[in-house]
Amino acid sequence: MRMVLFAKNKMMFVDDTLSRPDSPPTAVATWDRCNFMVLSWLLIVLTRTTADSVIYAETTYSVWKDLKELFSHSNVPRIFHLKRSVATIQQGTDSLSTYFTRLKVLWDELASYVVVPTCSCSAQHALHSSVQQERVYQFLMGLSDSYASVC
Repeated sequence: MRMVLFAKNKMMFVDDTLSRPDSPPTAVATWDRCNFMVLSWLLIVLTRTTADSVIYAETTYSVWKDLKELFSHSNVPRIFHLKRSVATIQQGTDSLSTYFTRLKVLWDELASYVVVPTCSCSAQHALHSSVQQERVYQFLMGLSDSYASVC
């Protein structure tokens, strides 16, 4: 959904960086029309139950905030499953590219659950390097025995 909103240049309604103007009336009407258009996009993709919980919201931002609160809770069982899958994945008879793709899908989903705080120091670069190094080890550990000399 974020990709669509960015592509349509409407993310500012969701993150509240474009507040509703007070005047002139044409600007207010244009903002309202765009806000309700984006709001309708959000409601269309929601399940009936979830849509019912936000149907009376006036702004896209308020709906987005409610949805973020509703869905941002950590999914501990899923994270456990992903971590176990990453730890036990093996290349088997897959090609290198297929094996790497399977592993990358797990890494990407796992990363979607992790919130990394931003900072202006070099710690973020060090953390990223550490994560990448760990991924190399995970990849090498799952390679078939025919790649033992590479490891």
